[in-house]
Amino acid sequence: MMFVILFLVCLHGSVNAQESLDTMDARTQFYYANSLFEQDSMVEACENFYKVIYMLEDDDSVRSKKSKKKLTEILNAHWMVGHIYLEYDLPNIALSHYTKALAYAKDLNDSHFLSFAYKFMGNAHFAYNVDSSLYYYQKCVDVHPNHLNKIDVDKVIAEVLFYEKNERDSALNIIRKNLSIIEHENVRQAYYALLGEMMCDCKQYDSAIYYLNKSVESNLYFVQLGSAYNLSRVYDSLGDYEKKSYYDNIVARLGIDRLDGGFEVERIKNLDDIYNKHKQDVREAKARKRIISIVFIFLVLILALAIFFRYRHLKKNKVLLKKIDEMTDDINTKDDVIRDISYKHSLITGKIKNKNAELQKQAELIKKQNEEILSMKEKLDKEQMTVSMDAFLGSEICKRILNDETAPMGQDDFDLLLQSANHNLGGFVDKMSREYPRLKKEDLCYLCLLLINLNDKQISLLFGVTYSTIRSRRNKISNILKAKNEFLYKYLIDKIYLG
Repeated sequence: MMFVILFLVCLHGSVNAQESLDTMDARTQFYYANSLFEQDSMVEACENFYKVIYMLEDDDSVRSKKSKKKLTEILNAHWMVGHIYLEYDLPNIALSHYTKALAYAKDLNDSHFLSFAYKFMGNAHFAYNVDSSLYYYQKCVDVHPNHLNKIDVDKVIAEVLFYEKNERDSALNIIRKNLSIIEHENVRQAYYALLGEMMCDCKQYDSAIYYLNKSVESNLYFVQLGSAYNLSRVYDSLGDYEKKSYYDNIVARLGIDRLDGGFEVERIKNLDDIYNKHKQDVREAKARKRIISIVFIFLVLILALAIFFRYRHLKKNKVLLKKIDEMTDDINTKDDVIRDISYKHSLITGKIKNKNAELQKQAELIKKQNEEILSMKEKLDKEQMTVSMDAFLGSEICKRILNDETAPMGQDDFDLLLQSANHNLGGFVDKMSREYPRLKKEDLCYLCLLLINLNDKQISLLFGVTYSTIRSRRNKISNILKAKNEFLYKYLIDKIYLG
């Protein structure tokens, strides 16, 4: 019984020690997750933000709201997880994390944090309940009536008024009024993009072109993408299909970086399921700890009672104890014989246990080595299949071609182009050569130039041949690849990303 009690005490101490160790590196974990978020590695970033939440939710200083530093860390972690789910168009899950962040912001009683929390709640409600969205945006401004904060919130309110409430004049007045006081260039371009889209919907195409041209060169990805898309709409309505095609190409180029598989959305959803299960496990673990504590107290009481009754029993049986003393020698002699036999038995048992332990260690070592080999193989396969269209388009040879599309290319230039495509596009050139051995070097160069989004006239100048020659080459390549001529570019993109 004493051994059982000691085991329970040690178990309780080891659990507390492990919890202390797990929360020591929460800040480092957050910075690592944030760096993944900035690199657009959304699933991995979400996993690591969840690790921060797991660490801090079990921290006593967070549960008791004593540490403002740790409250801020877990608040930021819930914010970032909410941002990721909102980007994957999962507003319900995002809202659950924003709600937790709002609760922590209220615990901190900081107007800056409360303002941001209300703004994010408004963003989450924007997808399906605009009245709630407007309520939280107004709360955001009321809590922290900062100039820049109000400009940011006004932009979303104007969007709600224009598209959801059909109060177009009020929305346009808000946008135009704020444009005269905005100082930051990125904020101004975001306003121009929204105003241009509104003008397009109002069929005021000249005004739409004017504002969208101001925002299409923005450094912000979604501002640039939205402006290019709306310019394509405008020129489609005006019947200027050449300019429409130009902006469609920009939209397509920007969209290449954002090609996401449906499995990432499933992985993101699964992370929230894992988090909810973790919360349930924590509650069950606390219940188990309470049961262990009750059992511990119960065993201590039983031990005390056992000692008490044992003492009474010994006191009442002194006569029996004297007889026991007389029989001790005989018992000791027999004990020696038994001990000798037990010793020999323990030697044999010990040898068997040692052999079993050695075999178990060898099996675990083999298993661990196999797991490491498999992990290294998966990592190597993943690295070999890396595809970065941005890296290819940003390579030195591609920049040189795009800067001067009329200068004929030499053999060295063609070699550099093939090397860059093979390196940045997951072994694209080697893959095509293996699958289609009839393709010549010049055919592969043509495909690489097509990926840069050059037309046949431009490619003929780079090859130094006639336009009809290039068209013949395109037809020949299409026959080899068994792809329709007009869908050759799409075929190549599918080949790169889908295999």
